[in-house]
Amino acid sequence: MLFVQCLGQIFQSVRSGQVGIGFLHSTGKCLREVYPTVPPKVEYRLTEIGCSLVPLITQLTEWAQTNMKTIVSRAFCESLCRPELLAAYNLGGEHQPTGSVCDYLTGRTWFYAHWKQDPTIQSMLRMIGGTPSEHATPTLLVDGLEPLFADCNEADFQTYWERLTGGSAPIGFYYLPLREFGLADNLYIKMNARGKQLTPFEHFKADLIDHIHHQAQQHSEHSAWSALLDPQTGLPLKMDTSWTDLFWSTTHQVQPADRPEGRVDEIYFAFVNRYLLHSAIIRANATEQSPAWLLYPEGGGDDSALTYFAGFQPYKELLSEASPTILQGLERVMEHMAKLPCSSTEKGAPDGTLETLHTLLPHWAQFDIIPTYQPLASKEESIPQDKPWPVTLITQPQRVILFGACRYLEQCDTFDPKSYRAWMRVVCNLVENPKVDTIESMRYRMQLIDELSLHATDIYSFLASGDAVQSNAAADQLAEERTKAAKILAPIPQRDYPQNPPNGKTKDPGIGKRLFARPRRVSVSLAPFAVSTKQTLRRRSIGASSTKNWPEPDNSCPRTSTTPQGTRHCCAT
Repeated sequence: MLFVQCLGQIFQSVRSGQVGIGFLHSTGKCLREVYPTVPPKVEYRLTEIGCSLVPLITQLTEWAQTNMKTIVSRAFCESLCRPELLAAYNLGGEHQPTGSVCDYLTGRTWFYAHWKQDPTIQSMLRMIGGTPSEHATPTLLVDGLEPLFADCNEADFQTYWERLTGGSAPIGFYYLPLREFGLADNLYIKMNARGKQLTPFEHFKADLIDHIHHQAQQHSEHSAWSALLDPQTGLPLKMDTSWTDLFWSTTHQVQPADRPEGRVDEIYFAFVNRYLLHSAIIRANATEQSPAWLLYPEGGGDDSALTYFAGFQPYKELLSEASPTILQGLERVMEHMAKLPCSSTEKGAPDGTLETLHTLLPHWAQFDIIPTYQPLASKEESIPQDKPWPVTLITQPQRVILFGACRYLEQCDTFDPKSYRAWMRVVCNLVENPKVDTIESMRYRMQLIDELSLHATDIYSFLASGDAVQSNAAADQLAEERTKAAKILAPIPQRDYPQNPPNGKTKDPGIGKRLFARPRRVSVSLAPFAVSTKQTLRRRSIGASSTKNWPEPDNSCPRTSTTPQGTRHCCAT
């Protein structure tokens, strides 16, 4: 009972900010000593029992400070969901309270004074009432619910409400119950007030969406820009859902323990930068002097070294075409990869998984199509949370191979492992011979592969047809690929069967049955050829020319035999 009273007094002290000295003295937690002076002097000091409570009170205070935002904001939201607490504001007429909705809420008895210092509750009130202006006249900016619907009549408001809550609402919310996830309570603090800078990729996403809005307004005749902003199927939603899940699942399943957990921005940004750089080389003929060449990192392969200091300008010139061809291509690539499962539970990566993208490459050319994080050099090494984690490097030949893989995903309707393997075999051979070791050779090889990619889903048929290509890159290797394709597609020679075979079969059973048919067991009688073993050996030792010394046969002997030299007795010497 004493412990319960002590906890009650502590909670009272935390809420009111005052300590009940009388309670502590009456329960023996502190000593009180009065000095006979004028003015009177009284001193309090903790007893041994009171000092033992200090660590517990410290822990309880830290717990309250950590979880107060969660507790307070939850209590405020629960109060907003109680109609009886808001009934007085809906009386109407002369009984209608004066002032704004926020003034009404903050003036209620259930609204605690310390809630005004809570940043989460203040953000909620800001959404309801808007942001106060800094002008002399106290007006409100139209960024809250109350000023937005200030001049709206009841019928229009009801229409807006039905549209907002209907099945085709322009705003959607994804509800994910976290109660059974086993997450710590401080996750709420991290999600709502993490106090971290936005990552370069988050800045890029915001600028990209703004650029799409601007292009949709400037090129209103092209509905493709507006389609990219569709609330249900547009890029803003996909970039935060299915595309993020693609990199998240890849990182979660394939990263070892010495690589970061819960981070995808670096590899996400690296993949997008690589795709856009390849698009700049092919679509915009970007050179080393072009603004888009800022997407090519110094040294060539470390995309994690890319920063966003230059802002959106390198991307803006690339994506300012009248038609969003590049973004549509990126969307097709991401959608095809998102439809492939990350991996299989079976040993190895079977055809049709995300790992197929690099496992179907020739063994000498395999690398991670989707970037991954580099492992730490040692267990003692660590990277701060506010620093970018390095991603796997990429070489110039690998950039060309990545470009070929993306071009296949852009061209195909459905991913086919067989045609993908054939296409990537041709791409890797064109990259390997002659070797890509300069920026110029990388650019020319990409142009050749871009021209061939129009037939990526059936590359052998195109190569065997002999149709000319405009690019002169890797001409010798391309001629070799044409020869290989012609031999691969050449028909298998069929066996000629007689017109009327004796067994009545006129159909070719196929090369597989001809080559791998099981031999049939044939029974042959050897009785006409039976010869005594002793006679055979004797005949070999004597020789066929020794017939003149053969003795006369003894016809009385029942065991005689006939040889090419005549009739012989079985016991003849």
